[in-house]
Amino acid sequence: YQIIEELGKGGMGKVYKAIDKEIDARVALKLIKPEIATDKKTIERFRNELKTARDISHKNVCRMYDLNKEEESYYITMEYVSGEDLKSFIRRA
Repeated sequence: YQIIEELGKGGMGKVYKAIDKEIDARVALKLIKPEIATDKKTIERFRNELKTARDISHKNVCRMYDLNKEEESYYITMEYVSGEDLKSFIRRA
């Protein structure tokens, strides 16, 4: 993956806009915080949720792709959706 820019951060970690270089496609990549990534039960829960989420296909739901590990870091890849983030939208409303 090639990281393009940081999109935001939250309790789970940071989210980046990235390019999947294998298929030349934009994705959102969520890098999970190290303190969360070291909890095996949490990672197993992510795996189970991802299996369920992969089966969901709806225009109002972001598609989940994979949970991967690079060295000691876990990350989740998902559909990249362009537009304004919710926090900015609420501030503007």
